Amino acid sequence: MAIFFAFVLWLLPYFAGSVIVDGFQSLGAVSDSSKPLDLHWPLVGTFMGYQQAWGFHWPGWPLLRSLALPLIPRTTWIDLLLLSLIWSTCSWYVIRISSPRSSTFFRVTTYIIAVLAPGYLVAAQSYRPEIVTALCLLIILHYWQAKETLPKWMRTTALTILPLLHPLGFVIPVTWFSWDFLGESKKIGIAKASKNITRRAWPLILGALLFCSWFALQPDAWAQFQLNVKSQRQLVDGLGAGWNTFFVWAIGSRDTLPLVGIIFGAMLGSLLFIKPVLKRQELGSEFQKFIYSALGVWIALVFNIVAKNPNSLHLVAILPMCIILHVNLIDRVSKAIHPILFPVGMFTTLLVLSIYPLKYTYNIYQNDGRSYRSEIVASLDTLPHADRVLIPVAFWEAALEKQKDTGQIYQFSTFPNILNRSERTIYEQQTLSNVKAGDLLVWDPLQELGGVFNFVEITALRHQVICPPSQPDLWEEIQRIHIPTDYSKGQPVEFLVYRKR
Repeated sequence: MAIFFAFVLWLLPYFAGSVIVDGFQSLGAVSDSSKPLDLHWPLVGTFMGYQQAWGFHWPGWPLLRSLALPLIPRTTWIDLLLLSLIWSTCSWYVIRISSPRSSTFFRVTTYIIAVLAPGYLVAAQSYRPEIVTALCLLIILHYWQAKETLPKWMRTTALTILPLLHPLGFVIPVTWFSWDFLGESKKIGIAKASKNITRRAWPLILGALLFCSWFALQPDAWAQFQLNVKSQRQLVDGLGAGWNTFFVWAIGSRDTLPLVGIIFGAMLGSLLFIKPVLKRQELGSEFQKFIYSALGVWIALVFNIVAKNPNSLHLVAILPMCIILHVNLIDRVSKAIHPILFPVGMFTTLLVLSIYPLKYTYNIYQNDGRSYRSEIVASLDTLPHADRVLIPVAFWEAALEKQKDTGQIYQFSTFPNILNRSERTIYEQQTLSNVKAGDLLVWDPLQELGGVFNFVEITALRHQVICPPSQPDLWEEIQRIHIPTDYSKGQPVEFLVYRKR
């Protein structure tokens, strides 16, 4: 069964998934690398040293992925398969940790609920690091008090990796260690408790030092990271940042209703442990895992609110812990009121979470099983030959494969990430200076119109210098590409092709 669901998890984002900027941010840095630790951004030319270093985001996931390059090359289907296997493993850990019942029904339904957790499909099609972060958090949670050698090393490795993967990968373990410190300091004193916590937390400290070292040893990477932080802050401020930004933008849309439902269930489930927590009662290891799950969920929500984070995909990292608490809530309520509420609650949860996988499946059926990615590859093959082709971000996967086969130069026509107007102008001026007569430009009209980024003018993904529709003296329209698949409103399906005069 697990193999079947891993296959489904791979199938849906592979066929119906968008090719968007998040995917390039996540694993673009290893897409044309051939050796471990060789991280750089292809398709951006020499702008700000991106051809030599990579520092726009947390480096953990591309670093980990680069270590496997000699054995497992980076391709779309391989990386989506890896992420589906990782998420299936997360679901297995959810069963191991939650298990208030040992029945087959409970295990099967809990596994499927965890597999279908809202947000995974979008996170997977973008290769986002929250999926790997979720697995590391579950490994630590499951083996938090383990004494055996292998579980201890698994916990140590996960703690070391987490600060490199995601901000929540540092915040949540720090919360867990702080909780331990509060309990121990009352029993054995602050000094001894501090020593004990430091001895157990050294892998997390090491991971934080590795994160700092990555940027300290690479000035270009540090400059890129600083620019990203500045641009992100400008975007959030432009959205009208306040304490409610997280609610309005991250979980305020119709598409996030299943996510909100799971989080709400997890929050209610966590309230069941308030009394024993406040009284500092001695609880068994299984109950301790529920308490740590509750702490992880609450601190993640508080962190996202304080950070005014408008991206709900960050919550994918805590979804497995939400499922643990949600299922435990259903189990406890059914035991307190009536046993029939357990299957009713589980089936209701399954029904709600099935909405988007079923929608993806129906869309694949409507499109006769054609994937968006394969259509992009096919459309790239229809272009006439040119020494250089400027592309929108939707073409990045196809362009990297094509570049390896033909030796053509492919480059983004504008920087494929959040950037303020002045730096975007510099990037496009530098790009345009290298373009010669006969070179091609693939234009995505949708990029100029919508999307959350374009609501904020200073960080809009719109072009600032290269604008062929309004530059007929520079660019001649020669072709239109129509992608005969339509999986989402945010997916461009028509592109205009221009030739430099």
